[in-house]
Amino acid sequence: MTPKFLTTLLTMSSLLSSSAFAADTKAATTSVLPFTGPNLNDVVLDSQLVVSGSSGALTTLDIYVSCFGTNLRSVPNPISEYSQLFAKLRYLTVSGAYKQVEIQFPATATMNTYGAGAAQNITNNTVVNGDAKVHLDASLKGNLIRINLSEAKTIPVDVLASGTDFTKLSEFAVKSEFLKDISFRQEVATTPSQFMAFNGPVTASSQWYVSENGKTLTMLASFPGENRFCGGYFSPIVLKFDDESLPVVNDTSYFPLFEGKPHKISWPTFKSETYLLTYDANKNGKVDAGSELFGDINNYQDGFKNLAAYDENKDGVIDAKDPIWAHLRLWRDSNQDGKSSAKEIKTLKDMGVESISLKYENTTQDLNNHAKVVGPGEFTYRTKKGDIKKGRVWDIFLKIVP
Repeated sequence: MTPKFLTTLLTMSSLLSSSAFAADTKAATTSVLPFTGPNLNDVVLDSQLVVSGSSGALTTLDIYVSCFGTNLRSVPNPISEYSQLFAKLRYLTVSGAYKQVEIQFPATATMNTYGAGAAQNITNNTVVNGDAKVHLDASLKGNLIRINLSEAKTIPVDVLASGTDFTKLSEFAVKSEFLKDISFRQEVATTPSQFMAFNGPVTASSQWYVSENGKTLTMLASFPGENRFCGGYFSPIVLKFDDESLPVVNDTSYFPLFEGKPHKISWPTFKSETYLLTYDANKNGKVDAGSELFGDINNYQDGFKNLAAYDENKDGVIDAKDPIWAHLRLWRDSNQDGKSSAKEIKTLKDMGVESISLKYENTTQDLNNHAKVVGPGEFTYRTKKGDIKKGRVWDIFLKIVP
């Protein structure tokens, strides 16, 4: 294959100081190891490099932001939908000095669709070198943050390479001296909906791309999100027979609500007529995993959507006409130990349940900082006296507790 002449960002200082370079006439190969930020140790390079200096007055930095659910795994500081995020970076200028920039944007941008909506001018949300009077041109459109970095310095590197080496070498260039560092933090608004986020540093998994002329840097930054914001958390549906009050979540357990190492989680109080809706997938007569409950798992928005997937005849209710009906059980963890026993598990027939509506009120309420609930929905049951009554269905979002 004919070697391709490539140009990418690279600083002279990184070329001279890194022992990762070897002048070799062999075909160029580039390997970039996983990284969490700019770091020369991430790069292993075997290539023939010819360096020539140049500079550019303007470079565009595009940051595409997104977020992902953390499934109640232990994340130091997941972002909140009520947060403002701040990206701080230092880049090399033509003068040889580093310029520090901080750009502010709403966390809700991580849930936007690329290109959605009109572009917003967020220039006034940038601060250069800590001077609130100095700004860089910046805009927000959908989930794209575009910053024009003035006086950016670039040094092209001529590389004998082919295939995908250009992309990998571009990653190296960004992670070397052009961008000295980049970090993120959040500030959380004080609202009743605050759940897991707090003011301070946040982490992001990232990927980098550089245009061949070195004028556009692209970063894909994905942040872990808090409960209910980015989806992905496990939450169980409960049926409440006795009254219309909210479920009570004052206990804790080590029930394996999500995969991985068991964590201590907030847990419902079952002293009232409250039952978890379960499906014995492995048919062992127990409830031994969060996957046997109905929650916001498998990419469902919430437990109601999860249950709706089993509405075979699409009539808006789960009842005896749906195949799953015979396999549903109700679990009342009366001793709050997070372990099911035979006497704690009832069939729907035992409890007189005749149908569960899939319609629900899509509102979120806090439960004394121990959990959140979505709902209510409604189910129909028959009492032992033969009276027909309505009960409440709630989707409870639980959290890891110390």
